[in-house]
Amino acid sequence: MFPESGKVIVPFIEEIAITGRNFMVHFRNICVGYLDFEEVFPDEGNVDMQAAVLSYRTGAYAGLLCPDYVPLSDLERNPS
Repeated sequence: MFPESGKVIVPFIEEIAITGRNFMVHFRNICVGYLDFEEVFPDEGNVDMQAAVLSYRTGAYAGLLCPDYVPLSDLERNPS
């Protein structure tokens, strides 16, 4: 993981999508720290998920976008 991963991933997505060799994407977002990361809701992480989806479209990706993981909410972590 590296701090600029959110900015680097979008052009990389287009490059991969164009190949037509992918059939399923595990779609999730993370917050990156040095040598660690935290899985977060799609609109909270380092990657601009709207830009990511548009990159798949630009690359003519025809596979599945599968929401891979939904983190626990505070209510689920601390039920009262």
